[in-house]
Amino acid sequence: MMITLEQVKKLHADGLYSNVMTLVPFMLSLPELAAPLRDDYNIIAKKYQLLLYYGDALYDGGNYKRAEVQYGEALKLKKTLAKMKPKYTSNKISLTTEVDVKFKLFQCYNKLNDSRQAMAVLESIPPKQRTSKLNMVLGKIYQKYGMERSAITCYKEVLRSSPLALDAATSLIQLGVTLQEVTLLMNGSTPQTTPEWLTQYLKGYSFTALNKHPKALQIFKSLETQTLKDNVKLLSSQAESHYRIGENQKAISCYEKVRLQDKLCLEGMDIFAQVLAEESCKDQLERLAQDLMELSENNIEAWIAMSHYCSCTNQTTRAVYFAQKAHMMDVSNVPALMLKASLLSLLNKPQEAVIHFREAIRLSPNELKLYEEVFNVVGLVQCHLSSEKYKEAINIARNAHKTIGANARTLTLCAKAYACESQMQEKAKVMLKKALVHDSCYLPAVYLFSDILMKQEDYEAASQLLTKQLEAEPTSELYRLKGDCLKELGKTDEAMDMYSKSLRLDQDNVKAMDGVQSAEKDSTTDLDMSGIGLHEPRNRSSMEDLDGIGADIQWMD
Repeated sequence: MMITLEQVKKLHADGLYSNVMTLVPFMLSLPELAAPLRDDYNIIAKKYQLLLYYGDALYDGGNYKRAEVQYGEALKLKKTLAKMKPKYTSNKISLTTEVDVKFKLFQCYNKLNDSRQAMAVLESIPPKQRTSKLNMVLGKIYQKYGMERSAITCYKEVLRSSPLALDAATSLIQLGVTLQEVTLLMNGSTPQTTPEWLTQYLKGYSFTALNKHPKALQIFKSLETQTLKDNVKLLSSQAESHYRIGENQKAISCYEKVRLQDKLCLEGMDIFAQVLAEESCKDQLERLAQDLMELSENNIEAWIAMSHYCSCTNQTTRAVYFAQKAHMMDVSNVPALMLKASLLSLLNKPQEAVIHFREAIRLSPNELKLYEEVFNVVGLVQCHLSSEKYKEAINIARNAHKTIGANARTLTLCAKAYACESQMQEKAKVMLKKALVHDSCYLPAVYLFSDILMKQEDYEAASQLLTKQLEAEPTSELYRLKGDCLKELGKTDEAMDMYSKSLRLDQDNVKAMDGVQSAEKDSTTDLDMSGIGLHEPRNRSSMEDLDGIGADIQWMD
C-alpha cells in the first residue's frame, strides 16, 4: 500500500504536525522521492508539497532553521516545475504558490531575527504579485531600517486595496504623510466613505505625530466620552498623550482604567511601567510586572516592567539583564532601547549608552525623553554631559529643540547643556526664562534656574523665584532649595524651617538632611560667638587671664 499525498495533506490540515514531522521523512527517503526522475512532473510536484508540509510541521515545533532548509529546497523544485509541463491526470496535484513559499521563508527568517534575509526574500517577489499582507510586512521592515520612501510606497498599496487598514494609515501619518492624503487613499474613488469617528481618531493621531499632544488629547477624550465609551485604545492613547506632556499622574489614572477594562491588554504597558518608575510607585510597578509576566513571558512589555522594577529597587545588574532580554525580543522597540541605554549610562558605560540612544532617536526623533534626564532615566544629553562632552551635548539639545519645537522641556534641555559652561550661563538663564513663559510651573526649569542663580551667589533672586513657585506647587525639593538660599543669606532659623518642611514632604531627602546639619552647626557657632560678651568680668590682676583675653581678641579679629 502506497501512502498518498492526500493522506499527508489531511494530517497537515488537521493540525497533526508532530505526526507529519514523523511520517514525511520516511516518505522522502523512498527511492522514487529520494532521487525523482527529472522528467516526472507528478513525482517532483509530490516531493515539493511534502517538503512544504514538513517545513510547516517543523515551524510549528519551533525548529525554524530546519524549516527554512525545507522551504529552500521546495523553492528549488518549484523552479524545476516551472520549466515542465504538468501531466494532466485525474489525480492532479494542487501546488502551493511560490509567493506563499517565500512568505513561509520570511517567517522563518523573522523568527531567527535575520531581518536582512527576511527583507530580501520579500523583495524577490515582484511588486505586482505582492498581496496586502506582504506589502504591510515589507513596509514595517523598511520603516525599521529607515527606508521611509519605500515604506510609504508599501503602506499606500495596502490602503488602496484595503481602505480600513488602520495600522497602515497610522504608519503613513507617522512617516509624515498628511492626514488629507491618507484620508483620500482610504476613501478611494468614493468620497466620505470613512466614518466620522474614524476620521477624528486619525486626526488625533496626526496631532500626536506632530507633537501637538494637548490637541490630540482633546480629540481622544471627546471620542471616548461621547462616541466610543470606555474604549481601551482611546484610553491608552489618552494616557500616552498625558505622559508626553509630563502629566504623569493623569497618565497613571488612564492606564489604570485600561487595566480595569482589559487586564490582558499589552498595548502601552511598557510606557505605563516607565511612568510608574518615574513616580517611584514601586508596589504598583511590582504588581504590573508580575501580572504581565503571568500573562506571557514572550511579551516585551513584561521584561521592560521587570527591568524598571529592578532599577527602582537598586538591582541594577538584574535590571540590565531584563532590559537586554526585552531589546533582543524586538531590537526596534524604543522603550526597551531607552531603558537599556539609560542603565548602561548609570553603569558608567557612556559609549554603549550613546549607541543605543542614537538608534532610539533614529526610530523616534520626537521622543523628548530620549534626550533629557528624568528621574531614574538618563538621556542622551546627560550621557555627553557626564563625559564632559559639552559641545556634543549642546548640539544634541539644539537638534531636539529644532525637531520637537519650542516648549518648556526643550528649552530647559538646552539650558542644562549651556549651564555646564560658565561662559554660557547667561544664555542658559535666557532659555529658562523662556521656558517658564511656556509653563510657569515647570519644576525642572525652576530647579535649574535657582541652581544657576545660587552658583552666581545671587541668593536674593533665587529666593524670590523659589517663593513664587512654592505658592503655586510646594515640593520637598523647592523647600530644600529655599532653605539653602536662606542659609547663605544668614537667615538660619528660617532656613531650618524650610528644611523641616522639605523633610515632612520627603523624609528621604538627603540634601535637606545635610542642610539641617549644616544650619545647626552655623547656629551653634553663632551662639558660641554671641556668648563671648556674656562671660563674667575677669580678674585683671592675673597675667594669665590677660593673655587669654588677648588671645580671644586676636581670634575674633
